[in-house]
Amino acid sequence: MTDQDARRQTLRSNLLTHQTHRLRMQIQISTRIELDPLDVAAAIRDHIYRKTGRDVIGNIEVARERGKDSFSVPTSVDVGPEIKDETTEITGA
Repeated sequence: MTDQDARRQTLRSNLLTHQTHRLRMQIQISTRIELDPLDVAAAIRDHIYRKTGRDVIGNIEVARERGKDSFSVPTSVDVGPEIKDETTEITGA
């Protein structure tokens, strides 16, 4: 194999890598899920309820970051009172 053949093979390999990368990027863009801020707030409410068994009190302010594909969400939320489990309460033993 001559130097020229090696250069051609390298160029061909680089071109194939570049084309593969572009194809992957196009697939990612076409399959991106568009989320709505209300969907994000609902997901946060559901997650908190599943983890704690308590409902979120008030609004969860979710805003789309300007110029980005991300959201600004609160780091803390107010939750309702803890549910009292009356089956474990022992009185007058």
